[in-house]
Amino acid sequence: QAWSSKLFGYTWLYTAADQYAPFDMIADQSLRFAAESLGLPLSDGVRTRLVDAYAQLDVWPDVKPALTRLKQAGVRLAFLSNLGERTLRANMDRAGIAPVFEHVLSTDRVRRFKPSPVAYAMALDAFGLPRDRIGFAAFGGWDAVGATWFGYRTAWVNRLGVPRETIEPGPAVVGQGMEAVLALAGLP
Repeated sequence: QAWSSKLFGYTWLYTAADQYAPFDMIADQSLRFAAESLGLPLSDGVRTRLVDAYAQLDVWPDVKPALTRLKQAGVRLAFLSNLGERTLRANMDRAGIAPVFEHVLSTDRVRRFKPSPVAYAMALDAFGLPRDRIGFAAFGGWDAVGATWFGYRTAWVNRLGVPRETIEPGPAVVGQGMEAVLALAGLP
């Protein structure tokens, strides 16, 4: 929890200060801070394995069927993430979901982490569509708010059942699984 909090704090700090470092570097910086603040010794090897775990993330069981359904319905898909493109592609290939995505959009391209509007704008450029024609699915409540502020219709996949952000406006659809994304796309 300390690592995750510091990681998000660092990405926001870098963006707010008009600075940039790749996600893996910031993940390592924030892990070192968290370990030191908790008095936990971490070898370089352990730190490397923990940071590398971001390239070995599993998808939830409902993700692949929902993505397939969206693709079959003609919905064009992009992955837009703070993770580096190599890490994103490794995860997508590992999960077998890469073929459904038309674009892989890493914030490395624009050197701004979400929730920067510059990061969200990558989808406008990739698809050549106006904001009101793009839906955005978020795992984090903060990401759902950022995408909504940017002007996307947003679904928040609240897997962890955490409280809604108290910042308005909120996402158009909220659910605990991919049913929220399907609903955003108008698929029952």
